[in-house]
Parts: sequence; C-alpha cells; structure tokens
Amino acid sequence: MRVGFFYDFDLTLSEEYQQFPLFRHFTESLKEKYPWFEKPEDYWRLCQHCDLGVGYMEQMVTHVKNGVFSGLTNEQMESEFGPQIELSSGLPGWFPRMGDFCDSNYLDPEHHVISVGIDPLIRGTSIAPHLTSVTSGKFRGNSKGITKISNIVDPFQKVEVIKTICKGDLYTDLALKDYHINYRHALVFGDGFTDRDMFRYIRQRGGIAICVFEPGNRPAYENAVHNLGGDGTLNSSVTILAPRDYRAGSVLEEVTQEMLHNMVEREKHCDMDYLLVHSMLRGQLEHPQINEIVSGHYQDCKWCQKLTSPQLIFS
Repeated sequence: MRVGFFYDFDLTLSEEYQQFPLFRHFTESLKEKYPWFEKPEDYWRLCQHCDLGVGYMEQMVTHVKNGVFSGLTNEQMESEFGPQIELSSGLPGWFPRMGDFCDSNYLDPEHHVISVGIDPLIRGTSIAPHLTSVTSGKFRGNSKGITKISNIVDPFQKVEVIKTICKGDLYTDLALKDYHINYRHALVFGDGFTDRDMFRYIRQRGGIAICVFEPGNRPAYENAVHNLGGDGTLNSSVTILAPRDYRAGSVLEEVTQEMLHNMVEREKHCDMDYLLVHSMLRGQLEHPQINEIVSGHYQDCKWCQKLTSPQLIFS
C-alpha cells in the first residue's frame, strides 16, 4: 500500500525561513540600500503588499539586477545557502526511520515537499536525497545570476499540487482506488494558517493532517489551536497538533506511526468513503437513507471514530 507524506517546508521541516541564510550573507549590502535593515526577517517588509508566493521572489530578482544580491545564482543557492538552513531536530534521520517502519508494515512511502520557497535552497539541504518530489518556486538564470521567475507556489494553491500527485494522471477519469496515492493514505505536515486548506482537504477525505509547532512554545501552540479550529471534532482542521521534533522516540514520531498503523488496520475493516462520514457529521447529507447508512456505520466503526477525534499535544 502506497502512502504519501506531504510536507510544507518553512517552520515545518526547518527552524527558520529557508531564505534567511541568504539574507544573512547579504546583510551589509541590504543595510547600504535600506539603513533600517538589521536582521533577516526585515526583508519581508519589502514584500508586505505583494502576493506571498511571488512578492519576495520578484524582490530577489530586482536585488540581483541592482547589485544588492550581486551574482546570486541557482547554483550558489543550492551549494552554499541550502546547507546552512537550520533543519528541525531529528532531520534527516526521520526519513529512513519512517522508511523502516513502513517496510515493516508493508507500506510503500513517498515524501513530497510543497513549499512557497525556492527549489535550489530545498535541494541543497540534507533532506533532499530522501524526497520523492519538491514543488516550489524556481528562477531562471545564468552564470551571472538569476534573471526571472519561472515558477511560483502560492500557499493557498497547495491543494492543487496534492491533487496532481495523488491522482497521478490528470487527463483520465479514475476511480479513487486507482489513484497513485489514495487520499485515505495521505499524511500532510504543516505549521499553521497557510496550510489550513490542505489540512482540511485531506482530513475530509480520510487522510491525516498534522500541524507542528516550536517545542515548548505555549503561545505558538495556542495560536495553532485558534487558527485551526480549536479542539472540536467537527471544527478542527487537523488530526494531530504536536511539537516540531522529528527525533527517534518523539511524540511526533509516535503519533505518526500510530496513524500509519491505523491506516493499515482501517483498510482491513472499513471501506466507507470518509467524505460521506464527514458530511454526515456536519449534517450535510440530504438523503435520509444515505444518512442512516453512514450514521450506522460510524457508530460501529472505531476507525472512522479515530479520524474524527483530534489529538492536541503540547509536550
């Protein structure tokens, strides 16, 4: 059984925004241009009134052209700045451990990153060899520097990327059982509000939505609870909220392995379309007989019940 792990990157797999090593490198040039510039996060002030996916990338192209980011190339981003990104604890070891766990449960894992960041930065990290695919922003360029944007990923279009990967064949009508990755076998990892659409999309279809936050950061935890619908069964956008710690034996590893085990067992005992269960619980099934059938199934199916009970874990 193929399972798909789908990850946001910034503050999901990393402890900082992936662009920060690059911004740190060019701090002096940025200070010359903008006297108020002091720290990497100040760069976002230059992009405040732009779309999240394209604004900072356009600004970077401008800074290459005007000499602030003199000579910045795709190759430099991958070889020099990508390796400097601070990854979250337990990475990249998480990936082979998940592989071993999946192997022992007869699962075939794939790991996909979907990010509003920059492709060569992600490919320059130590997790890149473990990834099945990376979907992120890209620049065109030459040996003298980047020259234009060739691809962007808008944070609110990540669902479309997941659909494309899961279906596998965009041009043929397929039964869900024939998808490359069944939505029931998908796990989505993100860090907050901009990941909410993909959390909801996967959770409504029987997959697992996992939101991570900085370990020990109570305000970050409470903010995630607030933004993702609280702890109510019907309102929560997530299945799991857990600290961003990918080390062996961490809470995140334990709950992820539990979810994978439940996937295996659910395939043996439950063939109900979870989208019907989700609609039934929200009172959105208009046909009384269908509602009765789905409701009866839900009352007897512990696997569907597990999916509707979010686990919000602070420590």
